[in-house]
Amino acid sequence: MAWRDGDGAVRLMADLCPHRGARLSVGDVVGGQLRCAYHHWRFDGEGQCTSVPSQGGACSLAARTRVSVSYPVREAAGYLWAWIGESEPAPLKLPAEFTDQRYATFPETVEWGANWLLALENLVDLMHAPFLHARSITLNEGITNDRVVVDDHDDGFEVRRRDQTGTNFDWIDIHTGALSFVRLDIPLPPSAGPGPPLRILGFLTPRDNAATLVHFPRFRAVSGRERRIWRTLYRLRLRGTHLHVLNQDKEMLEGLRTVEEARRDEHLAQADRPVVHLRRALEPAFDKQRRRFGLDQPPHPAAVALAD
Repeated sequence: MAWRDGDGAVRLMADLCPHRGARLSVGDVVGGQLRCAYHHWRFDGEGQCTSVPSQGGACSLAARTRVSVSYPVREAAGYLWAWIGESEPAPLKLPAEFTDQRYATFPETVEWGANWLLALENLVDLMHAPFLHARSITLNEGITNDRVVVDDHDDGFEVRRRDQTGTNFDWIDIHTGALSFVRLDIPLPPSAGPGPPLRILGFLTPRDNAATLVHFPRFRAVSGRERRIWRTLYRLRLRGTHLHVLNQDKEMLEGLRTVEEARRDEHLAQADRPVVHLRRALEPAFDKQRRRFGLDQPPHPAAVALAD
């Protein structure tokens, strides 16, 4: 849960009071400290308990009690950026679109009732667009029979269609480093106003094993009169069409089975190369976590054969 302390600084910590397990998010902030609603135990910005009212306030119990987990967090470009890890935080390096003044920006966040890994696999899957989104205003053009090319770079990999460029959802840049995100361009029809293709960045925040917040800030490099036209069109009409596309993804993903069940029975094609590449890229981090917690190896391998 996130909250602001008395200095206005954002704090992020586990939503669990160490007293009796109540949700701290239903409490409030009093005197710059977080107060649990259940018994009014208080915690400072580092998660240290400062007061147990039933024992007079400050006491030895308070001194040896703290919220189990807290995370470093920064506020930038209208978002909160947290370092969810045990090592020292890596420097926050925002994608250039957040700081480049050429871009007009619209934030967008939706929730999908699906595991975050299924949501990420959906984002790297170029070839679902001409099928699932065939009736959308922006993704209804181009060929449906194509092969997919995957190329690694320093911070992840790039996926592109071999025989089509700039027609549909034909290219995506996947970053799997300290700040994980995807970058893609969507061509827009003339009815969407003047300007180049729509640039979208995608960030995933798991809520739990079966729900994911998907952040999709949208960017378009337009200025002056063209920017005013674009922003007006987006607010009045285009946002609704884009939410329609996201709802198509939402409906499909929420109908899938769990990650384990899906992988057990799947039959992958050449167009699924990006999904397999993503699994292989993430596997070292997953394996490290499994070893740390003494967990068994996954029952279904990330590396699988693809059918032509």
